[in-house]
Amino acid sequence: MTKYTKILAFDLNYKANYRFVSLYKTFKDNNYELFLICDDAAFKKNNENINGLLIKNISSYSSKNYLSILNYETPSLVIVLGINNLKIRALNRCCKFLEIPIMLLEHGVTSASGLTNSKRFNSKKFILKRFKRIIKGELIKDYFFYIRYLFLTNSSIKDWSLFSIESFAKLIGKDIPSKDWNYSAYCVFLDSDRLQLMHQLKNKIDKSKIHVVGNYDLNLFDIATENFNSYNNNNSSKTVLYIDSDCVFRTFDGKLKLYFDYINRIKRILNKSGYKLNIKLHPNGINRGLNQKLANYHIKTIFDADFISELMNSKFVISEPSSLTSLVGLTGIPILTPTIKPFNKKRYGQIFDEYPNRKNFSSYSELENFLNQQKIYSNKTKVNIWIEKYAGPLPPSEFPLRVIKVIKNII
Repeated sequence: MTKYTKILAFDLNYKANYRFVSLYKTFKDNNYELFLICDDAAFKKNNENINGLLIKNISSYSSKNYLSILNYETPSLVIVLGINNLKIRALNRCCKFLEIPIMLLEHGVTSASGLTNSKRFNSKKFILKRFKRIIKGELIKDYFFYIRYLFLTNSSIKDWSLFSIESFAKLIGKDIPSKDWNYSAYCVFLDSDRLQLMHQLKNKIDKSKIHVVGNYDLNLFDIATENFNSYNNNNSSKTVLYIDSDCVFRTFDGKLKLYFDYINRIKRILNKSGYKLNIKLHPNGINRGLNQKLANYHIKTIFDADFISELMNSKFVISEPSSLTSLVGLTGIPILTPTIKPFNKKRYGQIFDEYPNRKNFSSYSELENFLNQQKIYSNKTKVNIWIEKYAGPLPPSEFPLRVIKVIKNII
């Protein structure tokens, strides 16, 4: 009988389960038993099986205590998709207490956006949001949750002191390095993400533990390598694809009227030049029903299954800071990036900054001027150089195997 090594994945978002579903078969073929524990109130079932992957609701356990669950499951490794959430930090602390390796598997291409620490472009706005969360009680609840695990893991006086200093520092927009940043391994998609992670964590982690495993989205959207740099300068398409980054809340602060004024003005400008606007929404937008509201304005939402075909049949792309840009850029298609208020050019990351077929528009008139050009060019030589740097390890199908290789080195 085959003996399997148990790998526990943990996440706070049920809808992100596809990240682990895609790993399941390869893990099983290599004698790893991968399962997911989901701590998400939106997940109502006790458990669910998706293409072989068992997803367990944390509420199905006799206790939601992380230490109890880890002691019950006895995994050889824990995988998470994030670092900074206080629940994930508590889990990390529990893993260290029980001497269970824990690994970060980044959820996307992080170098598509700017930093999200105290060096972020909108740090003052972020501090204000933090105070609002404290007043509403949301953040206080999270802090008490984490403090409980400081007790349960017999944290030292030094750990308590550092957490107190860190908590105060965040109120004034400062970052204090934390032991919770330390993982057994970090898996990122691209070389540029490795540098982004180091900058994000103040160069306080062991760089040798960061491993580049490739761009997961190449598998998710099944883009063929023959589509790389395939954009045709003589493309006669009259469709423009807009890539959303949950800007209703991240940029417009939930003010739907301002957002619809913006997206409708973009649509009218495109229509005036004979173009039709389609949109690829961030998953958060789909969850909030934004696609249905946009349909009332005759803006079609493109879903994952049709994304590549719609991309390949578009004249150009308008994109907010999104990890999908790493995939879009592989085709060589021109990308327009809004820096018009309330967007900020500092929110765009290295991938955008170095993409040769990118143009900003800081006003609606600049967008109109771009559309009035007789031709839209794509520099294939420069795109090839960009692809070599940002395609990541290939082939995409070996993404799970590259993750397994990292796992073998730490357990």
